[in-house]
Amino acid sequence: MTRGNERDQDRIKAVARAKAAAGGSSTLKSADSNAAKLQLKQAASEARKEEERQLALEAAGAGSQTSSRPKEVDATELARREAGRLEREAAWIQKQVRVAPRP
Repeated sequence: MTRGNERDQDRIKAVARAKAAAGGSSTLKSADSNAAKLQLKQAASEARKEEERQLALEAAGAGSQTSSRPKEVDATELARREAGRLEREAAWIQKQVRVAPRP
């Protein structure tokens, strides 16, 4: 058992700890500040990448600008790709359901 004086001192210490913990840190404030820092880093990274891209274009000349565009694919190639995708999907479904493939 503790003596009355020790109990009173422990209560004073507990109140002091509670006051210190009450101020604490706000997760909302820290989340906002972290988000702002990340946005600044991202903007700097995008600016650096854009500058590097511009330098690469200048070094390669104007002819490389057209090569960065995606290739146009004709309708037959698109149909072939879609048929292949559907075959793979059907095979996967049959494997999952464990149904024998139709002849």
